[in-house]
Amino acid sequence: MASEHSLSLGVVPVVSGRGRRTSAIPDSMSTALGAEDTRFRALDDGTTLAAGSVQMPPVVGDVISLRPVGFPRHRLHANATFLGLQLQAQDTRSSSADAPASVQLRLTEPPSWCFEGESGPSIVSLESCQHPGLVVAHGGVADSSVRLIVAPTSEEDEPHRCTSAWRLEAPGLNGGEETISLTSAASTREGVRLVARHAFGVLRVAALPRKGELPSELLASDGSWHPLHAASNAPCVVRSGDETLAERAATLMRPTQRATFRLAIGDGDASLQRNLSFHLYGRVAPRTVANFVSLCERRGGGGYTGSVFHRVMRGFMAQGGDNSGRGGGGYGVSASGGLFADETFALSHSARGTLSMANAGKDTNGAQFFATFGPTPHLDGQHVVFGRVTDATAATLDDVEDAGSQGGQTTRRVLVSACDVDTLAREQGAD
Repeated sequence: MASEHSLSLGVVPVVSGRGRRTSAIPDSMSTALGAEDTRFRALDDGTTLAAGSVQMPPVVGDVISLRPVGFPRHRLHANATFLGLQLQAQDTRSSSADAPASVQLRLTEPPSWCFEGESGPSIVSLESCQHPGLVVAHGGVADSSVRLIVAPTSEEDEPHRCTSAWRLEAPGLNGGEETISLTSAASTREGVRLVARHAFGVLRVAALPRKGELPSELLASDGSWHPLHAASNAPCVVRSGDETLAERAATLMRPTQRATFRLAIGDGDASLQRNLSFHLYGRVAPRTVANFVSLCERRGGGGYTGSVFHRVMRGFMAQGGDNSGRGGGGYGVSASGGLFADETFALSHSARGTLSMANAGKDTNGAQFFATFGPTPHLDGQHVVFGRVTDATAATLDDVEDAGSQGGQTTRRVLVSACDVDTLAREQGAD
C-alpha cells in the first residue's frame, strides 16, 4: 500500500516529512525545506501512469502527467485547487486505487482571444482532469507561484489574460529530445516570458533566458519535463461532450448563494440604510462559503449581525466580520470554533468588490473578511477569495468607502444591522 499523508495546503506546497526526516529526501535538500510544510502523498507510479509513445510536443486532447527532469522520482500533482510535487512510492505492490485521479492533466484549447492572432498546436491550457474548469496558471511576474485557477471565460478577464495558456517547447531546456518545457504563451507586464520550474519541491515560474544565453544551473535542472501518457486503466476519466473549457469554468463561477448585509452607515436618525449583497462561490470554495453563510445566519451573538466594518481604507478595502465583540483586533472565530485552513487560491482579487478572507498568515481563517475597492492582485495566493459584491448593490460599496480614510479609521460607523442568505438555483447568477 502506498504511504499517504495529507497534501500541503498552500499555493507553494513542498515535499518533506512532518516531524521526521524522510529518507527519500537528501539531507542537503531537507535543510532548504520548512519543517511545517511536510505533507505529501506517495504514489506507485507504475500502476497509475505508463511511459510510452508520446507525440512531441503533446497536442490538444492528450491526457498526460509531467515528471520533472531534475527530480525524476517526483510527479506533478493537482488536487481540486492546488498544485504540488508528489514523491513516487517505492512499493510497486500498491494499486491504482491508492492514487488520486487528479494526477493527470488534459491539454485543451486556450481562449482564442488571448494571443491577438497568434496560434499554433503548441499553445495549450493544461486542465485538471478530475476538476474540469480549473487550469494550470501563474502570476503576472517572474517568480510567481504556479497554481490552479478558474479559467478565464472572456476577453474582459484582464488579470487572468493569458496566464493560463502555455507553449509546449520541445525539447525542454535541459532534458533531451523526449522532453518539453512549459513556457508562458504571453509576456508578463514586465515584458518577459516565463518558464514553469520547481526548486526543491516548490512550484514557481522564472524568467525565460534570452536566446543565446545559458540558463542558470537551477533553471536548467528544473525547467524540463518528461510528459507521460495516462495508462488506460488510470482512475481519471476525462469528461467528454459539448462543454467547452470556458463553459466549465463558467459553471464553477456560477454563484450558489447571495448574502445580504443591511448596513447602517452613520449614527442615529441621520444614518444611511443600505443593502450590500455578495454572490458566494460555493462550487469553488465550499468550506469558506459555508462558514460565511453560517455566521450570517447566526442570531443572538457570535455572528455577523451587530458587527461593524472596523477598518475601511479608501482605495484599498473594507474589513469587517469581527465576531469577538471587540470591534476589531484578532480575526474572530469561525462558525465551528477556532481557525481553519486556506481552502483555495483559484480565484483572484481581480476587481472592485472582491470578497476575501482576512487572516494573520497561512491557515488562520476565522470570521473576518474584506471587500476590495479595486483590483489587488498582490493578495493572490495569500487570501481566499470566495465572493463578489453584486452589481445591484455596487453603489453601497461607494458609501462604505466614503466612511473610511487613508489610514483605515472610519469617519462614520458602518454597522451590520441584519444579515440574510438566499440560495440560488443552478441557473441563477443575476443580481
